[in-house]
Amino acid sequence: MFRITLCFAAGFAVCAQASLAAEPAVVLPATSKWQLDYGKQTCRLARAFGEGENLSIVYFTQHGPDDGFELTLAGEPLKRFAANTVIQFGPAGGEWETDPFKGDVEGVGPALIYSGINLAEEPDEGEPEEDFTEAMDRLPAIDIERARGMEYIEVRQRKRVVRFDTGLLDAPFAALNACSEDLINEWGLNLDQHRSMTRMVDWTNSKQIVSRVVRDYPVAALRKGEQAIIRALLIVGADGKVERCTLDNATNSDALPAPACKALEDAIFEPALDSQSQPMRSFYITKIVYKMG
Repeated sequence: MFRITLCFAAGFAVCAQASLAAEPAVVLPATSKWQLDYGKQTCRLARAFGEGENLSIVYFTQHGPDDGFELTLAGEPLKRFAANTVIQFGPAGGEWETDPFKGDVEGVGPALIYSGINLAEEPDEGEPEEDFTEAMDRLPAIDIERARGMEYIEVRQRKRVVRFDTGLLDAPFAALNACSEDLINEWGLNLDQHRSMTRMVDWTNSKQIVSRVVRDYPVAALRKGEQAIIRALLIVGADGKVERCTLDNATNSDALPAPACKALEDAIFEPALDSQSQPMRSFYITKIVYKMG
């Protein structure tokens, strides 16, 4: 349910195992405790690393229950990083060669933004432009068992290496999972009902809607070469129709968000099923990535 990604691009990121010769890492120790911010549509886990000119920030963001997350790394040590970085959750996690978004975090510095990372999935040779999956039968969550073997995040490009010494990530991710589940109540839905559900919503007219979103790519944004990551939260009724669409723009682009909800409001779903296999109100989260080559 949550893994659908609509990518509209002249070129888009691929994931692959990579091995690069690297100089000794710039190691950034943690300089604050983890802080968890609760919002109405997002949960964000944040921590500061390094000091002085090396002050950096790590953000993990979820927009609802999910087995993946958005990752933002920001700070002056990342200033010279560009496309085609290798990221590793070590020592137990895999490596991904990917093309993150470039951005800036006010008061911190340049940022690398990874729109979706799933620790439970092995890096592969690529991802399809449209990644549709079958309906799930339970709420997804970050894999805590796997996180118990992860103590740092390392980013590499050519001979440049920056390592964030996060410490074990199982407890922070467990807190993030709990926060993301609580969002269900914020959206006016029943969390207990969702915990015992037998099927989550399933999008049945995805191809038609994706075609409309592609067709409606904002002309103003295209002319400016703007890029954005946009999350759409859809509240889906027991009849399978969209009751409400809300956008959350992770990259603060002004021109891109407007057309998306107009198309997504016509999405049709097989409704979620409760513990008695009866239709119930639920939600669907999708990601739209506008990325110019």
